[in-house]
Amino acid sequence: MPSGPTLGGFIDEYTKGRRDVKPGTQTNYRICRAKLVAFFGESRQLESITALDADQFRANCKGEGHSENYTRTLIKNSKLIFGAAVKGKIIAENPFAGHKTTVYSRPERMEFVELDTSRKVLAACPNAEWKVIFSLCRFGGLRCPSEVLALRWDGIDWERGRILVRSPKTEHHEGGEFRTIPLFPELRDALSELDLATPEGGEFVIRPRPRGANSNFRTTFAKIITKAGVKPWGKPFQNLRSSRETELMQSHPMHVVTAWLGNTPKVAMESYLQVRDSDFDKATGTQNPAQRAPVGHRAEPEYVPSENEKPPNYRGNASGRICTQTNLLPDQDSNLDKQNQNLLCYRYTIGHPVGGNLSDGCRGWQGSDRPRQRIPDIIVESRPDQVGSTGMD
Repeated sequence: MPSGPTLGGFIDEYTKGRRDVKPGTQTNYRICRAKLVAFFGESRQLESITALDADQFRANCKGEGHSENYTRTLIKNSKLIFGAAVKGKIIAENPFAGHKTTVYSRPERMEFVELDTSRKVLAACPNAEWKVIFSLCRFGGLRCPSEVLALRWDGIDWERGRILVRSPKTEHHEGGEFRTIPLFPELRDALSELDLATPEGGEFVIRPRPRGANSNFRTTFAKIITKAGVKPWGKPFQNLRSSRETELMQSHPMHVVTAWLGNTPKVAMESYLQVRDSDFDKATGTQNPAQRAPVGHRAEPEYVPSENEKPPNYRGNASGRICTQTNLLPDQDSNLDKQNQNLLCYRYTIGHPVGGNLSDGCRGWQGSDRPRQRIPDIIVESRPDQVGSTGMD
């Protein structure tokens, strides 16, 4: 008769020794333990479980109505646990060997969150912090909640237009602990507003939540979507990330986008990139550009500050430098995507105006014999109620 460790006892010892894994993984181990024990029994001898038993366990999971991906995740963790028993020479063979464990993408659950929908949701956010959370997911492509909660103020380089993202999910991979993404105009808007509303001394951009509060993100976000009056979409945070990656692929090389998003081309192709209706419209020539505003487009009129207005003080290394749009010609609209509109930019730290041309990225003189002069790459509005980017970065 078998006399080795019991199923329940071995799993407890195994999970207790896995201090290297994150809380979410520990939760997955507990779920797997509950399923295995419910099927085989707490006191079942580990070495008595055969490959046929493993097949029956899998069939039972499917019979309970679990999805294929959920079942594969259970099998993957079961294989891991029994694999540890093989390494420890407690059992001779892994009964779950040969079972498929790769989780595959489900295109039917992927949905592109359009810019119009995004604007409505952003407007429905209850405060500046939630605007940042949404913007980081939709326009920065950050994983939520792990990467959103790990973002720090000292990781935002206002002057160079960069954000240092810490990635708990990929930190165990070589070079996967950090990645750098652009400070997209939409992110600058939201972060600037939150920066002005946050007391000095705070380390994290989003206030730390207690463990186990991740579900509150989903609950609160569901309420925001309802308030916005838009149709809810499945996998709310992942589809925001998927939408951004799909969007960026239209204008940037794949290796650049995947570096920003922190995944691989293979993962992007299998689990993130979407085929949109607009792709078909563009291919057939039926696309109406007027109905699709470009990313970073501003519908509202630009604010013109007074001469005595002072710039806000930003955290990070912006050095108080801020450019303010002042002299759009009266017969021109304020769409900053339109070229050859002149801007007059002020470098407050110097105290004199430096002229630039929009088509030159506001980085020096154009159409002039004056020497080219470097000026700040950030251009933001100074409003009483909001500080935001004009979309130049």
